Amino acid sequence: MLDESLPELKALAKARAANDRADSARERARGELRQAVVAAVTAGVPEAEVARRSGLTRMTVRAWIGK
Repeated sequence: MLDESLPELKALAKARAANDRADSARERARGELRQAVVAAVTAGVPEAEVARRSGLTRMTVRAWIGK
């Protein structure tokens, strides 16, 4: 068994925690983007325009709106 007090293991644990926080933030941002995409298309903005402005592909926009 490795000595848990090794600085490298502490650094690894810290980096893992930071990565987990980043993953959570990315998931929240993606959910917000998806809601904005659906709202824009529902409001009548063309799918291609939504894709261009959001940085997504048109096929992703279509998938997100259920087509």
